[in-house]
Amino acid sequence: MPGHAGPTAMQPIKPGVHRADDSSMRLLILACLAMIGVALLGHTLLRGAHHRIALALVLILALPLAVGEWRWQDLNRAATRATARIAGPGTGADCQRLTGTFAYAGAEWGHVYFDPAGRPDTRAFLSYQACERLAAWWRSDHQNPPMEQIQAVHTVSHEAVHLTGILNEARTECLAVQQDARTTVSLGATPEQGRALAEAYWRLAYPRMPDPYRSSACGPDGPWDLTPGDGLWP
Repeated sequence: MPGHAGPTAMQPIKPGVHRADDSSMRLLILACLAMIGVALLGHTLLRGAHHRIALALVLILALPLAVGEWRWQDLNRAATRATARIAGPGTGADCQRLTGTFAYAGAEWGHVYFDPAGRPDTRAFLSYQACERLAAWWRSDHQNPPMEQIQAVHTVSHEAVHLTGILNEARTECLAVQQDARTTVSLGATPEQGRALAEAYWRLAYPRMPDPYRSSACGPDGPWDLTPGDGLWP
């Protein structure tokens, strides 16, 4: 689901056929930096203090990478917690890293791998673009978020529903809409903010989703209403 400034540009979120994981690339980069740092440190000790400048430069370059990695992992843990509260223990979400975008040709903001027997993976893939918007919302005050951030939070709900084993996109989308408030709260917002985000998605985004993602069965007291008769929607 590419994110744009408004809901008119929304595209489907599809269960995919592969799962991007660039953790090996991250480890390789960090290992290389560590080796360079150790080499320069040894060189400094052997050759004199004038090489401390080079070591300082390495540390200056490594520190932002380390901070960025910590922030990304923190977001990943939050997305995993929110996903598991819908899909159950042992499930989670993986945020794509920038390096992963170089080999990723997909346009979806998220997907879940299903095997030939129709069994879902235990991890949902969230694209770098989706996670950027999710991070912006997560670190904000959660008040009046732009549609891009609302879509990012909803992507977590949508893919979590896929992890329960549901392939049908219309049903997945309908159940995800009803989980958006819960996802929002799981990610750190207040219940009021959760309801506001869910209502905004339902009013502004859902009607503009492609036909395979919408159904007349989705609505208050409809066949896919998780809590019919309670007067609450979504």
